[in-house]
Amino acid sequence: MNRFLSIILLCLALALTHAAGDDKTSTEVPKTTITVVCKDDPDTDCASLKSNCNNSKLQKMLKEFCPVTCNLCPGATTTTPPKCADLDAAKCQAWNRNGFCMNTHYSDEDKKRFCAKTCEYC
Repeated sequence: MNRFLSIILLCLALALTHAAGDDKTSTEVPKTTITVVCKDDPDTDCASLKSNCNNSKLQKMLKEFCPVTCNLCPGATTTTPPKCADLDAAKCQAWNRNGFCMNTHYSDEDKKRFCAKTCEYC
């Protein structure tokens, strides 16, 4: 259910509660619990935007479309981005000269795990 519909339903519930108790004077405020489901927009390629999660100019857009990927859900704890490094810089430089970073035979996950800095993943 989208946020707009949730707000409309909440307003309607509050209006009905108020109308039903119109003949009474009460200081008690009805309690309403709203559960917000935090999820990435299914039509947005959040994985490709992950490197922009700490870009302050894109925070508003990423919070709306990629909150899970960017750890921007309400109540989420933010963490310091991982240090950008290669597991073995000398090997990564040699592998890169041999085409490791551009070779589609190796997965992006392997390239990130072993040579994130050399292969420019961060």
